[in-house]
Amino acid sequence: MDSQPQPRRDVICGLTFAALGALALVLAGAHRFGTLARIGPGFFPSLLGGLLVALGLVIAARGALAGLRAGWGEKVDWVPLALLAGLLIGAAILGGLGIEPRQALFQAAIAAMGVAYAAGRRVLALILGPIALFAMALESAGLVVASLGLLGVSALAARDFRRSEIGPLAILVTAFAWGLFAWGLGLPIPVWPKLG
Repeated sequence: MDSQPQPRRDVICGLTFAALGALALVLAGAHRFGTLARIGPGFFPSLLGGLLVALGLVIAARGALAGLRAGWGEKVDWVPLALLAGLLIGAAILGGLGIEPRQALFQAAIAAMGVAYAAGRRVLALILGPIALFAMALESAGLVVASLGLLGVSALAARDFRRSEIGPLAILVTAFAWGLFAWGLGLPIPVWPKLG
């Protein structure tokens, strides 16, 4: 493993974390924050988004300081970062225009997926696409079907995954998600598809 500092990657990673945290804060703004005695649905997304912004800024600052000391030698692939930035900015703009946050994230992810596929980034498209489909399918198809679909299609992006591992892993992660969110936390997430 290479133990040399990689300042550019740290800056990119940190700024990506900060952007994702900022998006979480924007999307959580649509929900009631509540109080410490009676927390609302926007409390944890806001808390985690704020922590992600802080962590991202610390990582980016450390990377920038290391880059100033050691130089900015390595090359970085900017296409995934540009697509992620476009996704986050697009979702924030659509959210600011009054579009429901889940729908805004879906539309921005579909656009980023199309750009990724057109740019020859099949793996990136196979990661962005299922996230967008999960966001839209969760309400009508339920947590179980949406999670299995997300994990099954996303696994196609991995080169070292054996097909026989995808099914059991998807079932295990889906069961964990159900146990944590629907049963453990009691979130009002539809578990099964709505029939009729």
